Amino acid sequence: IDTLVNIEKIIGSNYSDTFYSDLSGNNTFVGRTQADGTAADIVEYSHMIVTDATKDYVYLDLSTSSATIRQNSQITASDTFSEIEKFVLTDGNDTIKGNSEA
Repeated sequence: IDTLVNIEKIIGSNYSDTFYSDLSGNNTFVGRTQADGTAADIVEYSHMIVTDATKDYVYLDLSTSSATIRQNSQITASDTFSEIEKFVLTDGNDTIKGNSEA
């Protein structure tokens, strides 16, 4: 397992990758085509501590390939992504906005 700190853009490998948002900065996550054709790149937000589900949550917008992280009702990060197949969200009142492709 590699741990990277204070990195704003991460490009994954040709294998299954899991990316963890740092929840307090703007991040860019880029998955890649899997070598064996399976889709397995993941962005994780489940490590966010939720003390109030109405104030601590993720707004995931698949139509703009972005996620807005709110903690204590304040925006703490805005992540962007491409070629990501799975998302693991928080215990808060998360929202997922889709589009015709998602």
